Amino acid sequence: MKIYIKALAVTVTLFTWTGLSYGWSCPTHSFIAHQAGLSSPDTACITDAARYDNYNLLVQFHYHNAAPGTVVTPQYIDQYTVSKREYIPKGDPGAKPLEIMVPADSGVLYWKIVDLYRKLKATEFPSEYNYALMTISHLIGDLSQPLHNFPYMNEPASDGKAYPKEGSWAGPKEVHGAFDNRFDEIMPAIGKARMANSIKVSSEDDLKREIAKIANASIALANRCYSENQRGMKAEEVAAQVASSIVLLKAVIGDTRRVVGE
Repeated sequence: MKIYIKALAVTVTLFTWTGLSYGWSCPTHSFIAHQAGLSSPDTACITDAARYDNYNLLVQFHYHNAAPGTVVTPQYIDQYTVSKREYIPKGDPGAKPLEIMVPADSGVLYWKIVDLYRKLKATEFPSEYNYALMTISHLIGDLSQPLHNFPYMNEPASDGKAYPKEGSWAGPKEVHGAFDNRFDEIMPAIGKARMANSIKVSSEDDLKREIAKIANASIALANRCYSENQRGMKAEEVAAQVASSIVLLKAVIGDTRRVVGE
């Protein structure tokens, strides 16, 4: 069974914005969601806006700063999760501590996709399912953006080290934005630009293997662009990245829709 990326005119006026952190553009996220089968694909953009409710915590669900040379495996994904910590409001030492879930410093994109998959499988309520689906649709899109799998500025990468040369290339808005918007440039004329095999996901183990494949392709492409005179993505490269997100999201939807009787 094969699927094709086809051109799509997407209405995104409600969910277009600029922000502190970058990712695929809203049209690209909507394209991925539409091709994967979401009935309201523009909702895949909402997750970017929701970050600002608690930016420093929520933004870390959108990326994983993989150190150069990282090879992602299912076991690797389990190493970068969230941990429960206690927070005491500043200036109020007598206050009851608040328990919050804090992501690993290098970002927990891979783990969060698995976490949302669990919720999709567990819920019996359409509203909860649709909320989780909206969020996982966005994050599976982020997974194929190469710079969401690469060192960022002077922030710690997955090995705890900073990579200032790589990070200072990937971090500035000019470079990151060029990656984010690259698919928009070819979307109107892409046609049947890339054919991809469909996949089946029926368990967390299946999902982790597929996440690892896309993550490793993203890491490899980011490192290749950096090493080749710090270039941008070629049309066929960005098409392949977007296709991989479509295929995975379609598989996740196919495995979980029956949970709420769709």
